[in-house]
This record gives sequence, structure tokens and C-alpha cells, in this order.
Amino acid sequence: MIDDSIKRFYSGKKVVVTGGCGAIGKVLVKYLLCHCEPRLVISFDQDESGLFYQMNTICDARFEVYFGDVRSNEDLRNAFQGADCVFHLAASKNVPIGEISPLACISVNVAGTTNVITASKEAGVEVVVLSSSDKAVNPVGVMGATKLLCERLFIASPSENGMKAVTTRFGNVLWTSGSVATVFEKQAKAAEHLTLTSPAMSRFMMTANDAIELLLETGCEGLSGEIFIARMPSVNLEIFAEAFCLFSSQMGWSDLDKIQFKITGSKYSEKMHEELMYEFEVSNSCEYDKYFIVNRNSERDSKSKSIRPNRTYSSATEKPLGVQTTLELIKRAFFEIQ
Repeated sequence: MIDDSIKRFYSGKKVVVTGGCGAIGKVLVKYLLCHCEPRLVISFDQDESGLFYQMNTICDARFEVYFGDVRSNEDLRNAFQGADCVFHLAASKNVPIGEISPLACISVNVAGTTNVITASKEAGVEVVVLSSSDKAVNPVGVMGATKLLCERLFIASPSENGMKAVTTRFGNVLWTSGSVATVFEKQAKAAEHLTLTSPAMSRFMMTANDAIELLLETGCEGLSGEIFIARMPSVNLEIFAEAFCLFSSQMGWSDLDKIQFKITGSKYSEKMHEELMYEFEVSNSCEYDKYFIVNRNSERDSKSKSIRPNRTYSSATEKPLGVQTTLELIKRAFFEIQ
């Protein structure tokens, strides 16, 4: 649950969400309008169809859309005029596509993030929040490397006119585009084999509401340069597949006894396990009940009631969920995203 004090932080503010038509962006837009009493929420996206759908389904005078591209400085300047808060969710996130089209991935993620920072400063934005990824830690592919650069851009961004530039690191958000749950759903409904890269792989997983809570709390509580990391469960992919089969059967997508798997092997630039914290970051981090803060701002030391973590944060070393708890996670995530 999100504290009322955090909701009040966004009350009366103009908030811009880049990537507002994405799975997380859509949920964030709706949550802000329903719970935070903003002055205005703008969904900024290059997905024309998605924006049109939002226009026709969100009947709220405080909601507007902006058809634009984060690679365009002019689009961002126009959308950010008078903004108080910016959530930068727009990104190229598909790992294999990043390997096929690295220049496009670099353009969207690195150049786009640079433009967002510049436009936020020019507009006098109070706080800008970057949505990063576990792929930014010890990256092995183009997408992860670009996300690491995005984080560094935020950390290096000087506080001008009181603007805070803060970052969140996510794990895998279930039922978003390209997530393993979404892929399995399509395969189950088509009576195809469910494809597993490697049963031994593990991943951090979270729901859309978990992601929204982290974003909003980071914008409210974060200090410039800090990185917020949600505490998330680790899930073994073999266990996830078993739990998904139960869910698919319950939803009527497939017969439990007819589901078959196909092991495809890991792709280039895929890790066996995910990491959310570098080893060198541990010494300048603090741990709370719901999240870690990495690259802790010196201003936090005098008022912090936290402990320093004694480890890095990896899906390989965290205790994994069992089948039933994974099934509960899948269910909760599915119905949150609808």
C-alpha cells in the first residue's frame, strides 16, 4: 500500500509520464488520476493507437495525451512546460532486438534520456524519475549497457533549480510486453509448446502495482543521484513454468495434462541469474523493509534509520518462491494489469 503522505506529494502537480502507453505507464497514469489528485497528467508516447485508446477510455478533465518521441527535444520541451514531475518510462527494452538494432536502442535509451534530463531542467521540473532495469547491473548486452548509461546520466546530472534526478531499478514485471508470462499465455492459448530457455535460470519478479509503488515512493522520498531498488522475490523458471501451467488450466487456456515444454537454450546476452546491485555499491547503500537505496545521497545520512546491506542482491542467492507462492504472484500480477 502507498502511504497517504506520498499520494499528497503529487496532489495539485502536473505529471508527465513518458512511455505512458506501456504496461507500467498505463497503470501509473490511472493510479495518479484515481488516488493522487494531480492538477494534470500527460501520457507522452509515440504509440498513436495507444494514445487514442487512452483518450477514449480515460474520461477525466485532468488527463491529456501528447504524441511525441523522446528523441525529439522539441516534443519534450512542449510536453514538459509547467510540469512538476516527470516519470521517464519510455525505452527500448527488448534484449534480442537490442542486439539486432543496437544503434536504435542507443538512440532511444541514451539520447532519449539525455533529452529528458535537458528538457526537465529547462522546464524547471521538481523531480524526474528514471525507470531502469536489473539488466543495467553487470550488463552483457546492448539494452543493459544503455540502461547503465542512463543511470550514470541521472547520477551525473547536477541539481539545478532544485531539480532531483532519481532512479528506480526494476526486475521483471509480470504480464508486461515481452515478459515470460505474456509469452507463455500466447503459447498456451495456441496449444503450442511452452518455451523455456533454461529451467535453472532465475529471475526477480514483481507485479505492476509493485512497480508503481516503487516509482511513486522514489519520486517523493528520493534524493538526487540515488537509485531505489524494490525488494522482490526470486523465482526459478522451472518453478514458474509449473505454476503457470496451474494458472493456465484454471483460466481455461489449456488442459493441464496436455501442456508440453520445449527447452530452447539461453540466447546471446542472457544471464542465468539476475543482479540488482553491484558489489561496489554495497558500501554506499542502505536497506529498508521494502527497498534498498543505492548511491546514497550524503544528505540522507543525518536522518536515515536504515541498515547497510551485507551482500549484493542477486536472484541466485535469494531464497526462491515455491510453486504455490509463485502461482499467487502470477494471479495477482495478471489481475492488476487488466
